[in-house]
Amino acid sequence: MAQSAAKTPWDNPKMVKLMQFGAIITSKPAKDMIVQSGLPKKAAALDKIVVLEQACGTAPLAKLLLETNLLDDTAKSNLEITCADFAPNMVEYVKREIDRSGWKNTTAVQADGMDTKLRSSHYTHVFVEFGPFVLRDSSKGLQECHRMLKPDGMLSTATWQYVPWIDEFKPVFKNNPEFPPFADGTPEAAKRNLEADGFVDVESKAYVHDVAFSVEDVVSALPAILSMIQNTLWTQEQRAQYDAPVRQAIEALLVEKYGAEGMIPWSWEAVVATGRKPS
Repeated sequence: MAQSAAKTPWDNPKMVKLMQFGAIITSKPAKDMIVQSGLPKKAAALDKIVVLEQACGTAPLAKLLLETNLLDDTAKSNLEITCADFAPNMVEYVKREIDRSGWKNTTAVQADGMDTKLRSSHYTHVFVEFGPFVLRDSSKGLQECHRMLKPDGMLSTATWQYVPWIDEFKPVFKNNPEFPPFADGTPEAAKRNLEADGFVDVESKAYVHDVAFSVEDVVSALPAILSMIQNTLWTQEQRAQYDAPVRQAIEALLVEKYGAEGMIPWSWEAVVATGRKPS
């Protein structure tokens, strides 16, 4: 993510709580990413498993690799994980999680997704869960992953094919044409994107997961949800003028539709794309 050192909505203590909300969603595609990468089946053949979880957020992939039976104990003993995120607060959160959970051979670092400064040809596996979705130039992010992977290393990415809140919130923007632009869809060309940036044996699959949230939880997560749109489609002037009105309008819509204490049944469809760096 080619942000400057200036503060962003993600560099905020409240973001940690919001990301924990998001982790409920992202943990499901995270497992799909690991399985589709082939790591669980091929781990025994690797002397060392060197993993980068890029745009790690709360590090759901690291948690799955270290705390579930996706990998056996022998593979875990050969596992080294780097969790990288641009937001300092997320890096600090993961550092605390590493200490709290006793994760071995795991580190957390701050890194720009398009220029990480991490080692070239070093990682056996790079996982980027929804990182490309929020980059202004996703190709640069994929090229950076290619640089960091060892020859024959595997990249696994996830992007949203269907995001329920886009349809849920769209009436607010239709009924308020003065509001800044809102997303109409999400990336569906994951396979083509990986191939264009030098990956081979690319495989792309869609996975659907149903997750219900309370109206209260969704309203509390609106700053994080909207920031993904604002960072790519809105000007700074539009953010200053419309951030609060848009949030208030969406909250009113949700309360009217589901009730203040209601539950929102959402289905999430993620596209997981995996590709290998040629030897």
